[in-house]
Amino acid sequence: MTVVREWLSDVSRGASALALALALVGCGGPQAPTRAVAQAQASIRAAQEMGAARTPTAALHLKLARDQLNAAEGWIADDKNESAALLLERTKADAELAIAYTRAEQTRANAKAAERRMQEFRR
Repeated sequence: MTVVREWLSDVSRGASALALALALVGCGGPQAPTRAVAQAQASIRAAQEMGAARTPTAALHLKLARDQLNAAEGWIADDKNESAALLLERTKADAELAIAYTRAEQTRANAKAAERRMQEFRR
């Protein structure tokens, strides 16, 4: 009798695991990270509009962001949504880094211009 109960318990656990596995397969896995794609695209667009292509370090990060976005879109097409979501986070970070480098360069240029004006004023 004990052997039968153990067997039924094992069967019950196995059936529960099978049901869970089938439910997960039926769900199709994680959904495409469409919001992350939109955020990455917006960050890239912002970097472009700020002129990141004119600053060498910013241009490098902008290119990385574009390349990563293309790769992530390919992974989404291949239904590799988790990997794509992680790459999109990196994409957004590179685009934001491009923005930061662009701002820093603009600040440096503005400071140099202000210094020149001050020197002219002193003359």
